[in-house]
Amino acid sequence: MLKLTSNARSGKYHNPTGIFARDIFRNTRNSARFTSTTKEIDMRPTPLQSGKFIIAAGIATALLTAAGTGPAAAAQNDGKGSSAPLIESAAAEKATYGKKRVMQLTAVDFSPVGTGAEYKYCGDGGVCATAGSEYFNAGLRLPAGTKILKIIVYVNPNGSSIDASFTRYKPTVPTYQIIKETSSSSGTAVETVPIKAVHVLQKGWNYRIDNIRLSAGQATLYGAKVIYRERETN
Repeated sequence: MLKLTSNARSGKYHNPTGIFARDIFRNTRNSARFTSTTKEIDMRPTPLQSGKFIIAAGIATALLTAAGTGPAAAAQNDGKGSSAPLIESAAAEKATYGKKRVMQLTAVDFSPVGTGAEYKYCGDGGVCATAGSEYFNAGLRLPAGTKILKIIVYVNPNGSSIDASFTRYKPTVPTYQIIKETSSSSGTAVETVPIKAVHVLQKGWNYRIDNIRLSAGQATLYGAKVIYRERETN
């Protein structure tokens, strides 16, 4: 409650709190009680005013968060949370992709990562180890933004299960990540080994079909197929 005391000579109201009576009458809808010398005004807001205030406060908070300020934005950027995944997801949802495409890789496209094995091209288009054992891989030379739908590796396990991975490397800050890995059967015939990984190629990363280990007298690698969609530019 705010008291306004009447001045007997001037007839004007004195406000000891510094709040102007005209502002009170203009901005509040309230009940007022009068006496001969004192005017008491109920400063409690009506339900209508409370609702307007809550809506206005909500809009202001949303605007501050969007601008990167305010308590909500601070919570996102204090190391406990990040808005980056949301931004990335929004961009991915808006992206459009062209028709499905296929890139074929032959056995020649795969190279050993070290010198642990001797190898040759064998089996009518395959590559196999003749001594020792070594991992083979092939780089994916596709532009950033491409969406990988599936990778299929062609291999004859020759009685020993073979692993295959879809991996990526960051050359600027040496980083290695396995996106998806799978294994073949232990059969003795050529089979398709699917690596089911839906992934959008990110800028700054190098991608490979990786970790296919060929040992002497065992598996023969015949190549791979990459199914993808290219991102369309507006």
